[in-house]
Amino acid sequence: MKKIITILLLLSTYVVQAQSKKIDQCIKTLSNKDFIIDHDHKATFKVENKAAKKLLRIGRSANVKLIEALSDPDKNIIAHWALCQINFHVVTFAGPKTMLKDGEEVNLYFLGEEKGEGFVIYENKKNGDHKLYFDKPQIEKITDYWQKKTSGK
Repeated sequence: MKKIITILLLLSTYVVQAQSKKIDQCIKTLSNKDFIIDHDHKATFKVENKAAKKLLRIGRSANVKLIEALSDPDKNIIAHWALCQINFHVVTFAGPKTMLKDGEEVNLYFLGEEKGEGFVIYENKKNGDHKLYFDKPQIEKITDYWQKKTSGK
């Protein structure tokens, strides 16, 4: 009986380590550039990132690494999207609302859960390219929100 328990423990440790490595590899390839807003159709977007979709299949086991990715300005929007998909099973997207921020015209989009649990993505356009970002004060709020939401507190 002890041998069976030992074998099961070793197998489960191997599976957990393999999944953790897979999550790390997926996180490395996340990019906000793969979160694409369709400017021809109001309030629509698509995600073109295979790794992000793998993380959705992995599910809540990816939460911790996705929360860590929120601090990376090149990954935080798609990480927030993945956290919404995993934990809410649906993502609400609304916008744009245009306003001036720091003397620039920016579009604001809401990304989160339909009951208002979510955050505003900022988008500006320079030289024909659209750049999506969370402003710095929001990054701490988003990280704190997801840590509390996923810890069950």
